[in-house]
Amino acid sequence: MRVILEEDIFASSRVTNLSLCSLIHLGFDERHLIQTHPTESKPIDDWLARQSENLREECELVLKTGFDLDRNEYEVCSPFTIQVADIDSPCWDKPIPRLPVDQALMFLWQPFTIFVENRRNDQAFLKAVAAGWRKQRLLQLLEKNWMRFDSGGGIGEVLKWVQEISGHPEQFLRGFALFDSDALRPNEPSEQSAEVVTACGQNVHHHRLQRRAIENYLPIKLFELWMAEQADKKRKVRALNKFTAEQRHHFNMKKGFDGDFGVKNSDQETSAQKEFRLVGNFYSTVKSDIRSILERGFGDDIAALFKEKDFVIQESWLTQDGQTAEINPMLDKLLALI
Repeated sequence: MRVILEEDIFASSRVTNLSLCSLIHLGFDERHLIQTHPTESKPIDDWLARQSENLREECELVLKTGFDLDRNEYEVCSPFTIQVADIDSPCWDKPIPRLPVDQALMFLWQPFTIFVENRRNDQAFLKAVAAGWRKQRLLQLLEKNWMRFDSGGGIGEVLKWVQEISGHPEQFLRGFALFDSDALRPNEPSEQSAEVVTACGQNVHHHRLQRRAIENYLPIKLFELWMAEQADKKRKVRALNKFTAEQRHHFNMKKGFDGDFGVKNSDQETSAQKEFRLVGNFYSTVKSDIRSILERGFGDDIAALFKEKDFVIQESWLTQDGQTAEINPMLDKLLALI
């Protein structure tokens, strides 16, 4: 996050030296981009001159680093910005929120929350699909507890979280919702997923996955290593390779065709059968023997492959799988908010 310190706080009698030092310290280990406006002024210079030599040098280094990192790392997605001013109460409704010093400190010290459907699997997913400098920054944020994952279990809990924080800018500006589309075919998210997007509106930052669920982002190359010499796995992975890319992106990886379209009551049409009539032709090119192999999918624990216990996902696999076009811009947006 870009934090602009207005010059009036350096001359204010109600802003303590400790508070100013605490604000600047947030940039010492690159947690935030600390800058001043203007970059040079008499109140700022006078405040710096009153500090000890070591402290003054550290503060000057932080301010220089804030500008340098801003210029070098945020060329695509500009970081979210707040201003810290000598005011009595926060102004959240402005394009750039303005906060009093004490409230700015509380706001900036709290960890950034990513709210997901399943904390363990979704955290592993995001760490696995991040690559290069994005992965390094993500791991740094988690290691220092500047960012945390939270969940309540399922997309319904994501909706409740969004509804709870949507009226509280001090919360929704330090949060991000990441959730499945649950789309059985491209560009047709489930009603519940669409409801979450509507609830997020313009306030709550979020990303709805374009593919059906996180399991649909497991690269084929990873599956090929995972199957090893196990015959059942081999059959399933080879069958999956017969799908088009879009079919694979929206397949029920956990429970397979049976999970979406299985017959539960032969005497009357079930909701699953009705859904099959609506989207079943999406898999019309898949031969019956292939559908039979993937009837029950890969199991409920297939997302555990993102935890990289046995295989480390390579950046080239993600590129070959075509997912970086979605994931990289999402990570750019997320990291710029933090």
